[in-house]
Amino acid sequence: MTYLSGVAQDWFEVTLQQEDLGYAQSWLFTWHLFVEELRVHFRLSDPVGDAAKLRSISSPVIHNSATNRAISEFPKTLQMTILHC
Repeated sequence: MTYLSGVAQDWFEVTLQQEDLGYAQSWLFTWHLFVEELRVHFRLSDPVGDAAKLRSISSPVIHNSATNRAISEFPKTLQMTILHC
């Protein structure tokens, strides 16, 4: 079982196959080396640019007052429902 997915999972599976063939990687047996290996291969190539892109993302503004009221009162309604169950 792995928490990796996509390209990272494919990369890790190749490493496991290599280990079966006798080509063990030292980072495979030490957590901090494993984490460093992941960072080397899968870190952000442009962290400043990626951060700027994330800052530009915003949620749509809801102008419907009934919707806004329902959203703001949902936590209270949920709490009341849980208390009365």
